[in-house]
Amino acid sequence: MILKNKLTRESSEITYHEFRKKFTKELQTAFESFCKTELNKPFYNYKDDNFMEF
Repeated sequence: MILKNKLTRESSEITYHEFRKKFTKELQTAFESFCKTELNKPFYNYKDDNFMEF
């Protein structure tokens, strides 16, 4: 895997396992943020196919 920093334009090549070790905290934070965002969305606009009026 090749990583490129957009600010410093440095590139480095690491394996998938090194990537997981290095960015575990960032990946976990991003996933938690995604879950919070999705759970806070209102569900009243979603159509339910099982509802009688549909």
